[in-house]
Amino acid sequence: MLKAFCAGFASCGVIVLGLAAGAQSSMAPAFYISAGDIARGIEESLGDRPNMGVGAITTTDDWRINMIHRTAAANPIVHESGTEIHFITAGEGTFVTGGVVVTDADGNRTVEGGKAQIVREGDFVLVPDGTPHWYSRVDESVTYLEVRFYPND
Repeated sequence: MLKAFCAGFASCGVIVLGLAAGAQSSMAPAFYISAGDIARGIEESLGDRPNMGVGAITTTDDWRINMIHRTAAANPIVHESGTEIHFITAGEGTFVTGGVVVTDADGNRTVEGGKAQIVREGDFVLVPDGTPHWYSRVDESVTYLEVRFYPND
């Protein structure tokens, strides 16, 4: 299942290094985590939540970096603080951004007025803070590097 993740992670590693190199934090001059450690984190978290596995990479006051593996659609969310990047490393799905999150009488949430875009390996999405976003459809699975930057107050 995570074979594509490991192959795709190598291509997105350059992006992580470039992002981290330009940011300031209390971390050491470099940070390393193996693809195997990330894959194990995803597998373990899929045991707790079978539709979404999270391989935590690093979190600081300035950013949070995870590898996410989704096997099903999810509810829409909005991060009031934190611009987010999704770099797709494997799989395919429909990612909706913008619009307004609405809740129907049964408590189901969707997005109205957003833009739906099919995302697949190699695609890059930047989601500004305060923007609704939603994986409304997942074809078997979609895996992506998620980087969220927090503003310096």
